[in-house]
Amino acid sequence: MSGIGFQLKGLFKEKGYFYSIRGYFISTMVTVGPTVLCIFLITAMQFLLKSTGESYKNIELFLVVIVYCFAFSLIITGGIIMLAARYVADCIYEKQLNKILPSMFGLVIIVLMLGFFSINIFFIKSSINIGTKILAYLIFSEISIIWIESIYLTAIKDYIAVVVSFLIGIIAIFIMFEVFNILLIMTPLSSALFSIMFGFLIIAVLFTIKLYELFGGVDLSLKSCLEVLKVMDKYGELIIIGMCYYLGMYVHNFVFWISDQGTIVANTFRVAPFYDVPMFYAFLTIIPITVIFTVKLETSIYPKYKHYYALAQGKGSIKDLKRAKEDLIGVLSTELKYMMEIQLFITFAFIIFGMRILPSIGFTLLSTNIFAILTLGSFAYVSVFLVLIVLLYFDHRKGAMNISILFFTTNLIFTIITIYLGSGFYGYGFFASALFSVIISFIKLDSFLRDIDYYTFAAQPIIAKKINGVFTKLYNLL
Repeated sequence: MSGIGFQLKGLFKEKGYFYSIRGYFISTMVTVGPTVLCIFLITAMQFLLKSTGESYKNIELFLVVIVYCFAFSLIITGGIIMLAARYVADCIYEKQLNKILPSMFGLVIIVLMLGFFSINIFFIKSSINIGTKILAYLIFSEISIIWIESIYLTAIKDYIAVVVSFLIGIIAIFIMFEVFNILLIMTPLSSALFSIMFGFLIIAVLFTIKLYELFGGVDLSLKSCLEVLKVMDKYGELIIIGMCYYLGMYVHNFVFWISDQGTIVANTFRVAPFYDVPMFYAFLTIIPITVIFTVKLETSIYPKYKHYYALAQGKGSIKDLKRAKEDLIGVLSTELKYMMEIQLFITFAFIIFGMRILPSIGFTLLSTNIFAILTLGSFAYVSVFLVLIVLLYFDHRKGAMNISILFFTTNLIFTIITIYLGSGFYGYGFFASALFSVIISFIKLDSFLRDIDYYTFAAQPIIAKKINGVFTKLYNLL
């Protein structure tokens, strides 16, 4: 959602509680509205399947198919999303708007090819029927396309239309499911998967129409679309950052899935419900800081950020530049501290609330304890995310890449260790990894900000190097 905060800034110009509430409500809908709608969709669809008399086995299969589609589409597109955000920003800055839409289609082609090969390998030994496999691939593909399109949609100011598109698609899903249920055309499981495939297709098409209205009327030949390959050589660190960050987000789940604690659904999907469900609820607790970050940090830091770099381009004296640097660091430190204090309070409130409520809805003592430690881990995890975004604002890609790699590798190693230590340590691998990563990330951020003048003036290349890496050669070959 990078860049949305700048467009939402106008919502907070007018003073008063009403305008503040209005601004934060709209900001919430823009930043996490689609996520909340998707959570509602999955939850409601489970109840609808139960109402049709569908078996627990098939409801479980439905749930794991959707979870796998969301998780692995995010992992595969994670690096692409980071790359796309930077490429769109460059195109807008250089006034090369004709390259934006072709690049989106080019990235979609790349992701669909990766997804096609990956899902075929995954389903090689699967015993589920071919219809479910096809629907799973289509849903996976559509979600991947939506991830990519959402980055390009940050160039559009009408963000409420994005939420409306999600709302239209989800309403279509429920209507389609009821139609299939009444006509008895398919089994409830197939009806649910087909309805979701249909609804996500509507969302993807609505997004495409929006993008075409803004950037259409350009060359969409395969040559133009795949020209984005050359950018992968220039910003290769962004691909690694996105891939490692989102792998780190799920790797602790994967460890439990393949351990003795995991279970197998339909002889295909591995899950660990006693760990996965607490993790799901723990991630919900970081929604507030996501909204606050998008509105508060971006809108507060941008004027100072812009002023500092305007002076750095030769419009101010050394004294002015020093003062602007101090203002920038001061605002950034204040806002980060403010957000983390609020989120820490929210985290402890959710832990106390969860420890009382979760057992009453069927959580075991083990899952309840896992929820508590994973909620603390999620607080540290989202703090790492904030630092990564700040570093990328300053184009410190190497520092952000090192942090994302550190988070992924430590999460993998620490979680494996906790498996051997026993159930009393479950969840501590993710917590320890996120806590260690956030400490290192703040150290790196502090070091960068202290030397920001060096990175601004002395670290830039004197002569621009011509990039002719693997992806550029592949593009020329194609």
